Amino acid sequence: MIPRERVLRALNHEEPDRVPIGIYELPIGKARDSLKKHFGVNEDIELWEKLGIDFPYQIRRKPSKKFIESGRWKPDANGFYEDEFGVKYRLGITKRYWHWYSHPLQDKENVDEYEFPEVDYETQFNEAEEIARKHRDKYIIFGWLSLWGFFNAAQVLRGWKKFIRDMYTNRNFANALLDKLLKFNIDEGLCLIEAGADIIGWGDDIGMQNQMIISPSLWREYIKPRMKKLIETLKRRRDIYIFYHSDGYIEPVIPDLIEIGVDILDPLQPEVNNLIKIKEEYGDKVTLFGSISLQKTLPYGTVSDVVNEVRERISTMAYGGGMIIGASHVIEDNVPIENIIALYEAAKKYGRYPIRPE
Repeated sequence: MIPRERVLRALNHEEPDRVPIGIYELPIGKARDSLKKHFGVNEDIELWEKLGIDFPYQIRRKPSKKFIESGRWKPDANGFYEDEFGVKYRLGITKRYWHWYSHPLQDKENVDEYEFPEVDYETQFNEAEEIARKHRDKYIIFGWLSLWGFFNAAQVLRGWKKFIRDMYTNRNFANALLDKLLKFNIDEGLCLIEAGADIIGWGDDIGMQNQMIISPSLWREYIKPRMKKLIETLKRRRDIYIFYHSDGYIEPVIPDLIEIGVDILDPLQPEVNNLIKIKEEYGDKVTLFGSISLQKTLPYGTVSDVVNEVRERISTMAYGGGMIIGASHVIEDNVPIENIIALYEAAKKYGRYPIRPE
């Protein structure tokens, strides 16, 4: 069974030949280099194939030519740089992670004072079209929105404290900003569909280790209706799937996410969510993506620990389809390559259907 067919079967809650293996970003830095050396390959796609990844291809909107030529995205000698939305960053000591330095809307009185970047199909989606055309016969094509959904995007543009305060004391500003984000996400999402995306996804972290960052009631007031409108608009254009990423504890709003049309839920951090309960209650309605611990097992466990966790997840979450297994976030340098290999080898070995629930 080719990866595309395997993933589609899982998304339709049917049992393919084995549990699909997913990743939305390859291991970074030294981990990726070590894996390529281990397998004797040079290209990312060669590494994907060696690991057995079924869900590898992302397409995105490219920034405008004007922004690229400006060079503002290049860190200067002090580690400061800017993205196309006007958000300014500073690289940390390791030069691998960044801190927000300033936000383009932090001092604005009116959202209309801010202009979003352009979304132009003719000039910004050529590379996306090429990737989709080249690989869609074998692989699912995953279109990723530039902004971090709604809640996170508003914080990045406005500033964390200011946007939280806006939701309570400056509701007109909060609603106006979220409406602008909705329009931008719709415009970009429709272009990604036109370019060939089968799945449209975005990240919008709303969970912490023991509770949600934003109260469920506030999320339902501000974020849910915009997500619903975005999903309805995109699905009217073509029969696509919606991928939603949020770290942390999000159990209170999983029924809401399913109600408004989310098809794939990621990454299901095992430390903070009851994965067996989620599978039992929602596993026939939403595909579960990820679930292998990046806080404990992958970085700090043994190979046997990794294999045992993969087997446990498959036996309790993969029955009936509706699961794509993988790490619960991006695999960092602190994960030994033996554990990375063990994750994917165990998934291929123990993920063969039929699978019966424990």
